[in-house]
Amino acid sequence: MQDRLRGLPAATLTVLLILAFSGCSATPGAVIATPDPGTTQTTAASDQSVVVEDDSDDQTADTDDEGDGGQTAALGSTVKLGDWEVTVVKVTKNANKSIRKANMFNDKPKGQFVLVDYTAKYVGSERKADVEWDISWSFTDAEQNVLDQASEVTPADKADKPTEARKGGVIKQQALFDVEPKLISGGIISAENSGSSEYADFQL
Repeated sequence: MQDRLRGLPAATLTVLLILAFSGCSATPGAVIATPDPGTTQTTAASDQSVVVEDDSDDQTADTDDEGDGGQTAALGSTVKLGDWEVTVVKVTKNANKSIRKANMFNDKPKGQFVLVDYTAKYVGSERKADVEWDISWSFTDAEQNVLDQASEVTPADKADKPTEARKGGVIKQQALFDVEPKLISGGIISAENSGSSEYADFQL
């Protein structure tokens, strides 16, 4: 082999040497530049997983906001309004005598006092909550007039029954309305979550 190389011209030998060194240096460069397919696939899958979770959360929030949140319930049944489970346990259509006994300074009704006894169980995540802040009441008479609560002392007020509860606590309270006697029958007692559009109508 050495004898053959000695017979070649000097210029030819130079070209052969250049080609040999070029081929050796190209190989390590190609190995360094090759990406790791496993790393690329893992990163792409991780990003996609995050996007899917975000999309799922957004869709759930949108679904909760749809609709007016209204329910129709029978007296004695339980409805969930926000963080409270509310039950109308008793309705006294003529509570004039009870309200007069509750406080001597109570005003006489313009019509007739209607007294609603209800329970409310707190099922929320806050340390405590006040049912009178969270749930409001109204009465719709037979002519579709909406009445707010009457500002008189009720038997529950006289007994100083609590309005606050922690999770699992059950509140026993009352709502009072002053209604024209002939418009009581066929009326609707409504409980509404003050923080949202959720409400429940209890038909008399």
